[in-house]
Amino acid sequence: MKDNNGIGIIGTGHYLPSKIQSNEELCAIIPDLTTEWILEKTGIKRRFHLADGETASSIAIQASLNAIENSKITNLNDINLVIVASFSQEYLFPLCLPKFILNWGFQKIVRSLT
Repeated sequence: MKDNNGIGIIGTGHYLPSKIQSNEELCAIIPDLTTEWILEKTGIKRRFHLADGETASSIAIQASLNAIENSKITNLNDINLVIVASFSQEYLFPLCLPKFILNWGFQKIVRSLT
């Protein structure tokens, strides 16, 4: 990657957990709900939950793999900034970002925003 003073987003990625709950499944748990009511009031057709073995950091790692593939980066040390956005983390402290950085084995300090 060419070294320059500019900044840009060259790759993005996302990942959804593998466990999917439909409105029908939710209505089986809460009998007073109907699939029509849920869809009309919320617009939600299905929701994604963590499956066994999935964590906030494992999802971040999978999303980052997708971002790296989209960016065409060949050397991870060309990455200078990592942004991990999570509404729900595994722990209050430490954040999931250190697990993410350790998984990728960055050789230099990466600036991060969480």
